[in-house]
Amino acid sequence: MLALLLAAFVLWLPCSGARAQSCTFTIGDVDFGAVDVLSGGQVSLGTSLHISCSGLSLNTVRVCASIGSGSGGAVSGARRLLGASGTLDYQLYSSGTTVWGSNYWGLPGAPPTIDVPLNLGGSGSANVPITVTLFGAQQTAHVGAYQSNFTASDNRFVYGYTFLGIVGCHLIPVLPQLGSTTFKVQAHIDNTCHVTAQDIDFGTRGILSSNVDATGEVSVRCTNGTPYSIGLNGGLAAAPPTARHMTGPATILYGIYRDAARTQAWGNTVGTTMAGNGSGLSQPLTTYGRVPPQAAAPGTYTDSVIATVTY
Repeated sequence: MLALLLAAFVLWLPCSGARAQSCTFTIGDVDFGAVDVLSGGQVSLGTSLHISCSGLSLNTVRVCASIGSGSGGAVSGARRLLGASGTLDYQLYSSGTTVWGSNYWGLPGAPPTIDVPLNLGGSGSANVPITVTLFGAQQTAHVGAYQSNFTASDNRFVYGYTFLGIVGCHLIPVLPQLGSTTFKVQAHIDNTCHVTAQDIDFGTRGILSSNVDATGEVSVRCTNGTPYSIGLNGGLAAAPPTARHMTGPATILYGIYRDAARTQAWGNTVGTTMAGNGSGLSQPLTTYGRVPPQAAAPGTYTDSVIATVTY
């Protein structure tokens, strides 16, 4: 009886080894590159989880692939990329608006269940798409590099044969196998500026016997932390800032200034430009125009001035 029991025990060892499943996992890095957050739109890129398994032929390995917060952390509704001066919000999706989550965090979003059928030779693979979306409406994010690293502690993949009675992720720990991988998500916010302008309209006037004043506006929006300066050229006549030319039946001289008292000319040379520091939001700057007393023929007079932002 002892010999028979020993023989049975020896025969069981190869059988148990043959049934063991083994899987490897890889996820490609995601690089959003240079991001223009001033546009306010979201950006989506794709990567994938590649699974390669081996084991008992013609069976199925079920994988529950938990992906956690990464080194940038997470809040409800968003994972985060970490930069020197703040964060950028983004998210990983398994499909549509379904967040690719984890069984090991307290946030909404569970890991997807992935089945990998094994062929007659005992091998199989799966390639599962992951959508990575950098959220819009983050115009005030600072210039710089942002990154989140996902280590083995973030990516905890539990798997096992379905014939063991595994239905969902919660039953895999009955006979678990564990795997992991590493990847990173990164983006960079470059210095960027947008500029718009509002006309200066001096209206309809009679004899130009005294100063005629009017205002317009130059609005600049630069990424947070971007120093800039705005210059105004000399108009179509390339004239000095206080002696620009409006042309019509004749010529009318006028000036554009940086201050309401109209003592600081606004041009495009050193000492005549307006300087500031970007906040990511629109920053309106008033243009103060003045037509000094002069003789002028009746008619319509115009000029075109170019505003240039240097950053």
